[in-house]
Formats: sequence, C-alpha cells, structure tokens
Amino acid sequence: YQISAINNLIRDFKKGKSKFLFTMATGTGKTLLSAAICKLFLKTSIAKRVLFIVDRIELEKQAEEAFSSYFKKEYEIQVFKHKKKNWNEAKILISTSQSLTFNEKYKKIFDPMDFDLIIVDEAHRSIINSSKELIDYFPCYKIGLTATPKNYFKNIKNINDPKEYEYRALRDTFMIFGCEEGVPTFNYSLEEGLDDGNKRDDEREISLQGGPAGSRGHLL
Repeated sequence: YQISAINNLIRDFKKGKSKFLFTMATGTGKTLLSAAICKLFLKTSIAKRVLFIVDRIELEKQAEEAFSSYFKKEYEIQVFKHKKKNWNEAKILISTSQSLTFNEKYKKIFDPMDFDLIIVDEAHRSIINSSKELIDYFPCYKIGLTATPKNYFKNIKNINDPKEYEYRALRDTFMIFGCEEGVPTFNYSLEEGLDDGNKRDDEREISLQGGPAGSRGHLL
C-alpha cells in the first residue's frame, strides 16, 4: 500500500499540487511512509531539507528512532531541541510544533526558504492556531498525516456567512492540505491494514520501483 500512496503523491504532484493529505489508521505505517517520502524528495533534489512536525514529545522520540533506523547514516537527522544552534546541519529536522511556536521562535530562527518539504504528523491536531501559522510561514511542499481528519464542510453545500466559512476553512484538514473536495491524496483504513497483515510499523525499506525515479528535480 505504501507504493500506492507514493504513486498517488506523484500523480497529484504532476498536476501541480503542492499540498497532500494521507489519511491512515493508527499503526498502519505512517512513519515508514514518511521516511520513504523524505527519501523521494531528497533523492530527486526536490527538497534539500525536510521539517517533520509532531505534536507530542513521545512522537518526536519515536520519529527520531524510526528515521534513524530507516536511513542509517544516509542523511543527517536531528531533533531541533537537541541541536538548536546547528539545526542547519540536518537534512531531516524533527520537532514538536510547540518547540517552534513558543514566542514565535520559528520566525527568529528560520528563513521561510529553509525547508522545501514539511510533513505534519497528527495533522488534525497540529494545524490549529499558532501551529497553522508556523506551517504557512514556509512556502514549500506540505504533507499532512492523520488517522482522523477533520471535515468541517461535510454535507454542507453553501455557506453564505464569510466568518463561518473562514472558521471552518481554518480548521478543516482537507482544505488546509489541498484536498478541497474532501478526498485525501491517499486513504488506508484499519480494515485494509488488517486484511493486508500490515498493522505495524517496521523497518523494511519501501521499494520505489515503478514509482519515482532518481532524476534530478522530478517525481516521475
């Protein structure tokens, strides 16, 4: 299923999209897929540096361990709070949203062009208020990951009140990650995971054959 997810990403990339949403049940391999996407963007030189955002310290540690296991020594992986002065040595920088948004720290430390790809874990929680401002600060490719996307426009045809529309749009996971019609870039349910026998993160590298190739600057 990871290959299908990446192929959907490539499909939408070719259409000119810069935002993507993956809705996947908890435990079906979001971290492994994230690592494969990071490798894809770095290998093809679409991205020179990636920011991976989580909303809890436990997830920050899990991401560091999973990425380090996946990449070995292929790319420099750092947690922002451990390398605040040398963060720019990393190819993949991991951080909680809180570490970056406190006192708008990200505006003082980062240039808007410092990251070419941002991946947001638990995107339904990580895009509210100051965290959304953090993500909007960087004009780059953005990918949201969540098991429970928030759809504030479901079963609603017309909203005449601009304030109500704005309220919903600022909280709608699909809208924020470029899926205005309420359809994610890729969806993988718990039932599909159980049927496939894949309901666990593992350290196997995803083969990208048949998907992205390594030509510079292109997702093929």
